[in-house]
Amino acid sequence: MSRPSGDQAHNDETTVLTPGGYRARGLVEKVGAGEAVGPAGAGRFGVIPVRERPILRRGRLTNQEFVLTPGGYRNRALVHRVEHGHLLDVADDRVRLVHQQTRAVVDIPRMIRRPGDVPGFGEGWITYCSWTNSTGIPVSSFRTTWLVPPPPATQSGQTIFLFNGIDPSDPSAAILQPVLQWGVSAAGGGAYWSVASWYVLGSGEAFHTNLIKVNPGDALVGVMSLTGQANGLFSYTSQFEGIAGTTLPVQNVAELVWCNQTLEAYDIAACSDYPNTDFTRMGSISLATGATTPAITWTPVNLVTDCGQHAVVRDDSATSGSVDLYYREPSNVFDLGRFAEQVRILFGVTNDGGGIVILPNGRIIKIPPHNPVFQAIADGLADAARGFAVQEDAKGGSLRELAEAIDRMGLELVAKGLEGAYEAARTALRTHHLDTGE
Repeated sequence: MSRPSGDQAHNDETTVLTPGGYRARGLVEKVGAGEAVGPAGAGRFGVIPVRERPILRRGRLTNQEFVLTPGGYRNRALVHRVEHGHLLDVADDRVRLVHQQTRAVVDIPRMIRRPGDVPGFGEGWITYCSWTNSTGIPVSSFRTTWLVPPPPATQSGQTIFLFNGIDPSDPSAAILQPVLQWGVSAAGGGAYWSVASWYVLGSGEAFHTNLIKVNPGDALVGVMSLTGQANGLFSYTSQFEGIAGTTLPVQNVAELVWCNQTLEAYDIAACSDYPNTDFTRMGSISLATGATTPAITWTPVNLVTDCGQHAVVRDDSATSGSVDLYYREPSNVFDLGRFAEQVRILFGVTNDGGGIVILPNGRIIKIPPHNPVFQAIADGLADAARGFAVQEDAKGGSLRELAEAIDRMGLELVAKGLEGAYEAARTALRTHHLDTGE
């Protein structure tokens, strides 16, 4: 309805003023004690009784009906283990477990969900990088390699998830993901690292394979592959390559297009509850759309930054990309003094002392002290080496802009050093010509 004029507003008893403007009196209701606003049928909202909700204490739900998944806390009845040899079929808005050999079908009953059964899909995401496939060709393969990080230095009952995942165009609707887990979730676990594949629906249900224990330093390859498509629906698998029991087939779902590299965590009480390292590199990222390689630009998003958590894109390559997921600010960006000392040792330039040159064939040539030509050339090469060192250490920079500036400075230092060494050699050559008359 259109807003009435000032006079009409005061005289028309059928309208009342609200912070959203004038409304029909019958559309404005008082919410009393023990009441809430919620669905009231027929597609409209109204005042409904408040159902007692579980208590969230320092991030942990105290109600025993709830368990933790990579999609947040869920009612225990909505979480299902998918045993080896079975697949998920999600056609016709039904969820079934199908035995891959016998084709025996087990229907997952549709539980009537109450307010609070799904406290929040994706709740707990800390930092991530994402890319949306808009090529028009479905993602056929999405793989990422990373190392299992060291355990956290402190224990507070925390749960940490690291994964590469892929969602439909509405990321809140579902996610397929091979997940590295520290701590306890609905799949099990404890104060150790373990892996499983998950398919989590925004509507509440969550499905997972058996949890397999892994060790710090293990190399993980999380892979999601397109296995078929028909009638506008798609089938995929998620697995950790080479780890038996982690394969989760899902069929007849909406196309998965939103790719991500994610750090998710719950019940973190201190920054030391994160793994005892600055970051985890999600590397060797390989994405294919059909038989082609798409152009990719990863976009970092930092949702929680109280410990300095953030994501840094290192390489947007679709065949060997990498992003770093930081748990905290790095302890040191670069130490130029440390590199300078390494360079002095390498070139043997300590004050006016001599040095050595090691030729490609291994032959060592000793340079006497106080040799001005060697000193000038060594100074130039030392600058070049420092430039290379600065460039290399810039890869650990906490901010992309800072890392790029340091990388540029390193290149300039390399160029200056090489120019200096070249000019020193040219000067020595000209002096030789003047002295000998050659």
